[in-house]
Amino acid sequence: MNNSSLLTADRMTGAVHLARFFAAHYRAAITTITTDTTTETARYILGVLITKTMTTFTRRELHRRCHRQLPKATDVTTVIDTLTALGWIRPTADGRYQLHPTAAEHAATGDTVTRPPDNPETAGQTTSEPVTAPGDTR
Repeated sequence: MNNSSLLTADRMTGAVHLARFFAAHYRAAITTITTDTTTETARYILGVLITKTMTTFTRRELHRRCHRQLPKATDVTTVIDTLTALGWIRPTADGRYQLHPTAAEHAATGDTVTRPPDNPETAGQTTSEPVTAPGDTR
């Protein structure tokens, strides 16, 4: 095995920075091109959930809090379905909904359309051993 097949810490750091650069541009592009009313309403409601620190809530609580933006029960369902599909909220066993724990952090970047990442920098890898290039059979 030669050393050119190993991914050094410096190369990995550079790759992470490059990924952040492209992710920021992706978020900006998605935000710009996504203008349908369902998404716009979902963005607004996500902002309300974050601003009012509604970390858990019921359909009824959401409807009461946002009755002007969500006048009908079907509007509430549509927004909940959209936010659930995007990973911003999830249903709990007791029938409530839970806001993603890092929603405020991700929304501050302007990214309220894409799913919040689980761990964007490590991708679940440990940092104790070097990353090898494809085809390396160590």
